[in-house]
Amino acid sequence: MFFKSYNLNMRVIIRKAKIGDEAQIVDININVYESTYKNFFDQSTFEKKRLNRDKNIAWWREHINEKDCCAFVAEVNGKLVGYIDIFQVSRNEQFKDYGEVGSIYILDEYHKQGIGRKLFEKAFENIKNKRFMLNVLKGNPAINFYEKMGGKIIDEIDFVKNEKVFKLYVVIFEK
Repeated sequence: MFFKSYNLNMRVIIRKAKIGDEAQIVDININVYESTYKNFFDQSTFEKKRLNRDKNIAWWREHINEKDCCAFVAEVNGKLVGYIDIFQVSRNEQFKDYGEVGSIYILDEYHKQGIGRKLFEKAFENIKNKRFMLNVLKGNPAINFYEKMGGKIIDEIDFVKNEKVFKLYVVIFEK
């Protein structure tokens, strides 16, 4: 029988993102986005993401300090291995009384180590109204994680990317 090995000696630090983290955050985003969505999107999507790296670094530099944004990173041995970014007010008009998880990404080799749970706990601590929503692509394996964290799928909506229609789940979390 196969058992996943856990690094019990791994010390994970969850902290607020700061200026200087943006390049590592973007690199995590690019790597995890590609590994997660390789069966959904064509190669041009990933090439475009890599080509826009500098633009995304500049966006994160501003985003880290926005009033309604709060980003947290997971650090192991001085290396960023994941992040979550949250908005105090959802960008979705139907959920203006909710916060929103803009994204949560953890490098593949750090999955199933409790890092996602720690990032979600930090998000809950920092969402003012103690409830938030996120959108997740139908078929994304992270759906199981979101449900374990107490998320409830309440809707399915269309999402168009590269002229293809995909389904997104709307997931809500309430404490």
